[in-house]
Amino acid sequence: MSASRIASPARVIVVDPSVVWREVIAQHLAVDPEIKVIAKVATAEAAQRELDRAPADVVVQDLSPAAAVRVIPAAALQSETSVKVVQVAKPATPLAAAEPFRRELAEAVKAAGRARRPTGALAAARFAGAVRPTVVLIGGSTGAPPALLSLVAALTGVTQPILITQHMPATFTAMLADQLGRASGRPSAEAVDGEPILPGRIYVAPGGWHMTVGLAGETPVIRLNQEPPEHFCRPAVDPMLRTAAEVYGAGALAVILTGMGSDGAEGCRAVAEAGGRFIAQDEATSVVWGMPGAAARTGRASAILPLPQIAPWIVTAAAAKPGSDDQTEFFRKLVLERTGVVVADDKTYLLRSRLDPVARAEGFTGVAELLGQVQADPNGRVAQRCLDAIVTHESFFFRDGKPFDQLRDHLLPSLVAGRPANRTLRIWSAACAGGQEPYSLAMLLLEEQAKMPGCRVEIIATDVSEPILERARRGIYSDFEVNRGLSPERRARWLTRHGQAWQINPELRQMVQFRHHNLLDGVGGLGRFDLIFCRNVLIYFDPQRKGRVLNHLAQALDKDGALVLGSAETVFGLDSPFQPHATLRGVFQAPALMRRLG
Repeated sequence: MSASRIASPARVIVVDPSVVWREVIAQHLAVDPEIKVIAKVATAEAAQRELDRAPADVVVQDLSPAAAVRVIPAAALQSETSVKVVQVAKPATPLAAAEPFRRELAEAVKAAGRARRPTGALAAARFAGAVRPTVVLIGGSTGAPPALLSLVAALTGVTQPILITQHMPATFTAMLADQLGRASGRPSAEAVDGEPILPGRIYVAPGGWHMTVGLAGETPVIRLNQEPPEHFCRPAVDPMLRTAAEVYGAGALAVILTGMGSDGAEGCRAVAEAGGRFIAQDEATSVVWGMPGAAARTGRASAILPLPQIAPWIVTAAAAKPGSDDQTEFFRKLVLERTGVVVADDKTYLLRSRLDPVARAEGFTGVAELLGQVQADPNGRVAQRCLDAIVTHESFFFRDGKPFDQLRDHLLPSLVAGRPANRTLRIWSAACAGGQEPYSLAMLLLEEQAKMPGCRVEIIATDVSEPILERARRGIYSDFEVNRGLSPERRARWLTRHGQAWQINPELRQMVQFRHHNLLDGVGGLGRFDLIFCRNVLIYFDPQRKGRVLNHLAQALDKDGALVLGSAETVFGLDSPFQPHATLRGVFQAPALMRRLG
């Protein structure tokens, strides 16, 4: 490895009670331009003081009475035996076999220094440039319950949700959750499948169930399963960490407490690879240094800490502000201006999780470099691809069911009855994503064709993403997408099998016109509509842009038309002409027409 490959020499503290050995080791290391000895001390306590005074990358420590030294990443120096580290045998005397010892020692030091982590010894750790965590994940086993109680009690000011997996059978986990609630003064309970993960709460994995993290739309939720035990345990820590890394990315902060075995190590690796961080309890304060030791040996830990120092570290991390956030802020503003989508502080994890694949596909080293390109060319192809990645394209056939039932049983009969027999019924599927909604509307309308004699139908489907629209035009879907919402009867009637996928039949595809359109840009060129479906879109906008979009929709709607929003959306408190229908949930229109629908 050449000197040009690293930004600066590895900073080393030499610890040896022998003055002679200290000088010999320092001289050996000083020969290498990739190494800089910044301190020579006699004891570990003195080394700790040096770490507190100035940053270091590596500590070389004597292992007397053994004839060896150990080479430790400075972030792991929390106690004299906190991690399993590289050992280099000393020659019989300081002057014997100098070159082989020097060469082996220098290589070990450079390998340990490549990570360049902050010195985890400091409770007030250096968090410049780090992503503020959006979730805290804690795993433990043997001896962990008392540690958990003291830890959560000391997490003052930490508002992030806390997910805990403790190796423990059913009944005992409920008792643990109750004890954690009393100790911390915050809501704490066994996790429930499907519940949203909310700030300020503690979620404990129920005995006999793996607790994992999933998404319901944009909302992180608890997912419980009874898949096979991992590390002979259910619940296990690894499933929680793996799935949290997928959902929260750089916003994940994991903690591994005392426990037997190695559960959690692979999950910690996944957290680190997703850009998150993890810390492990040190050996000196662990009842069993199995799980935290295994996590530490991954070489990816941000710190290995005594139990009393873990809570202060988390508190500092939880409150930390990113040291350089210009690119992220620029992109958040760009997303807001171009799409209306608000990426809130507690949703920044979505940026990394959605932009990571874009960065890899475009050949960038990471999200930071990708966002640098976006900032340099906000109107370019890469910027547009990033915007497409952020905007949610989640959809499925006949999503939520109820709106389509209301269309069939109430809206459609009323709209048809109020129009001349030869008039075209125009329907707009706004923010149509992959096309499942407009194709669902087309299916339903063709199925109800007998009730609409002489009535022609035109469906306009729009979205802000051209790649998504192109996919929708093709009308090709996987088995998973087709089975998610379509009955076997509808699948057989309206789709045709092509290899491993299904395609919408030409009859349906011809009914739907897909167009590129941004809801923030008005409705020019779209015409007027009898019915507008704009579901699960406004929830991503701020109040000002919600009102703006609603007024645009009102301009496009016939005076006796109807607007259908998502089940969680409302016009309450917004500047818009719409009012909710008295009995049809999610339906909005002008008061004059509301009396006609029943």
